[in-house]
Amino acid sequence: MIVVAAFAHAGWNLAAKRAGAGGTVFVWLYATLSAVLLVPVAVVDVLVGGQQPAWSWLPALGVSGLLQVGYFVLLQRGYAIGDLSVVYPLARGTGPLLSVLLAVVLLGERPGVVALVGALAVVAGVFVIGTAHGDAPGRSGNRMGSVRYGVATGITIACYTLWTPTP
Repeated sequence: MIVVAAFAHAGWNLAAKRAGAGGTVFVWLYATLSAVLLVPVAVVDVLVGGQQPAWSWLPALGVSGLLQVGYFVLLQRGYAIGDLSVVYPLARGTGPLLSVLLAVVLLGERPGVVALVGALAVVAGVFVIGTAHGDAPGRSGNRMGSVRYGVATGITIACYTLWTPTP
């Protein structure tokens, strides 16, 4: 399942990059398709789990939806103006880095040494991959724009990762 998920994730990002100027339509289509597929699953989960829906869920869902749409739009814009090989690693490195830092500072998490070393190794590897190429021949796109959108996308990843509404 992990290998299938990895290929699906890579395929989705490649499709997002190739959407180019049609990025707005692409974002709308996958957001709509995701909602169509997952809303029934969520409804069944609530009913089977015996949960009682509450109006307080609406703001929580709204913020979560806005964070996800922000992520989609920033990532798509980054892919439209820059390199996948810069935007993607920076987004995926910044997100976990900020998630760990903010979880420690804001949520009082206390990860162990092994967890911190592992997180830092992943983040460092992603940043090296994303920034080591420089302006190599054959690369397209706006380097600084790629960096800005990659980091902005990572910030939204950290935000939706840490978004934990209280009941």
